[in-house]
Amino acid sequence: MPRIKNVKESKLRSRKFGIDVLKQAGIWENEFRVELAAGKPAAEVYTLFVERLKWLQHERLVHLLVLMMTVTALLITFGAALYVPEKALVWILILILSVLSGAYVLHYFRLENLVQRWYLIETEILNYSKSEH
Repeated sequence: MPRIKNVKESKLRSRKFGIDVLKQAGIWENEFRVELAAGKPAAEVYTLFVERLKWLQHERLVHLLVLMMTVTALLITFGAALYVPEKALVWILILILSVLSGAYVLHYFRLENLVQRWYLIETEILNYSKSEH
């Protein structure tokens, strides 16, 4: 098991129900900037950056798939409600799935913006690498 380097990392790893991806990405962004400012070779920083970017892209893909399944369930339930509009249970399920879909859209929006910001950071690191030579 790798050693924990700082208190923030320790708190994030010890979470019982996972980590806050957006907060963790912010910590990583700061680490990248500090390492570059400290003179660490940009190629090394870039290698670690790409690994973490792939992880974020995977996270985004998983959340997109979950969002699509939730919206599909919502549409199917809405279709069922058209056949049996008198059933209150169907409308309650529609309400629950609507709220859940809204929450997933918001979370996916934040993940998408995070990944787009990381593409800009990637450009910064590559430009920094060119200026080293």
